[in-house]
Amino acid sequence: MDKEINSALWRFIRRDTSVSAFEAWVYAHEAALSTALGAELHFKLLEMNYADRNQVEDMREQLEAQLRPALTCECPAVADEDVIPMGGNGRDGRFFASVNESAKPAEDLWWLWLGRCQTCRTDWLIAQEERIYDDFFVVRVTPETADAIRNVAHWPQRWLTYEGVLRTGRTLSRPCRFLDYMAPSLLWTVEDIRRGRPDITVAEMADLLGIEESHVKDILKYQCS
Repeated sequence: MDKEINSALWRFIRRDTSVSAFEAWVYAHEAALSTALGAELHFKLLEMNYADRNQVEDMREQLEAQLRPALTCECPAVADEDVIPMGGNGRDGRFFASVNESAKPAEDLWWLWLGRCQTCRTDWLIAQEERIYDDFFVVRVTPETADAIRNVAHWPQRWLTYEGVLRTGRTLSRPCRFLDYMAPSLLWTVEDIRRGRPDITVAEMADLLGIEESHVKDILKYQCS
């Protein structure tokens, strides 16, 4: 399959292209799509009601089913900004089968690193959040950004604080529920948040952690005792 066609289809599958933009692209590349996908799936693309969410989601599944067997790494299936759960569905195993660490900041930023796919050479900014969300947050970065990180340690701002990582989690994921009211993960995280921003409010911390404000207050009392 043509590389540009394959890339455009994966951008639609992983939701990095709007439905309206993809529809216009389909009609502009009819001949190439017929060759790449075969007559049946090509016809479905042309006849699909792009305003019908169910049809759009079904088409994403059909396209992924056809394209996935040819993948040599997981990168094409990962959105430009994505969340990859730790364990569970095995997506993390597929992703990190080819993505290795290529740069790491100072030790106090233990959650942050730059990864590079050894197969397709895509660079990924990665935040490893294993306390509250149990997720990897990943962002596809340009070669220029990756070179700046590797060569002069110029890291993007968004995950330079643990609070920034948790804010991404609040947007893309859901916090874990803790059976232990004073779980070490909660205690350590409150310490890291306050170290990064001493004036953060109880309400803000509660939102980041997905717990009640009264719970945060009890943690703060426990840490001060």
